[in-house]
Amino acid sequence: DELPREISPNAQGLLDLHTIDTNNIDPRLAKTRIEVASDVDNPLLGPRGAAAIFGPQKGADPAMVSVLEQALTRLAEVVRNSVGKDIASFPGSGAAGGLAAGLSIISPVVVRPGIELVLDTINFASHLQGADLVFTGEGKIDGQSVMGKALSGIARLAGQANVPVIALCGALGPGYQEVYSAGVTAVQPIVPGPMPLEQALAQADSLLEAAAGRAMRIFLAGRQI
Repeated sequence: DELPREISPNAQGLLDLHTIDTNNIDPRLAKTRIEVASDVDNPLLGPRGAAAIFGPQKGADPAMVSVLEQALTRLAEVVRNSVGKDIASFPGSGAAGGLAAGLSIISPVVVRPGIELVLDTINFASHLQGADLVFTGEGKIDGQSVMGKALSGIARLAGQANVPVIALCGALGPGYQEVYSAGVTAVQPIVPGPMPLEQALAQADSLLEAAAGRAMRIFLAGRQI
């Protein structure tokens, strides 16, 4: 802070941040490339940033989200003034509470979707050769499902191979239709009707099997048209 003292490890600490001292950082880090696997491509700040999108998921109310946004904005300003780096806007900088943004202060950072690393490792593209259909899924499909998550990565590669994709899910949320523009052909919730969450979890195996069967019947019917 301005005195100077080390800041506290919380949002108030970031609000008090005045300068960043990098003198004791191992110089080898400046030449080390860090690959960050991230399921989302959200920036650090703004309406799609870490505080606005992920704060409410972790229990932050609107007032807390506002404070967190101010704290991260202050961090970005001090980094720009002290280190000369822009950590606020590159894709993925807002993932995991700004982990990639923080790492980029000390090392060159490349943010890659986690699903991209996994699909490359298993050579997923080769498995699409000769495939007629891809099944994938997510616990809840909503507007965030297209933000660099597994669903969008699978749909992208399947689309390049001209293979349709059916996504199974436990529930649909606001904006789920956005997955269609990301390459998903159809979405099938596995719960056939209203039921308590405990019951749905207990019957997840049979519900998933039944939903996959319904989706497969529709797919086969379409091939006969």
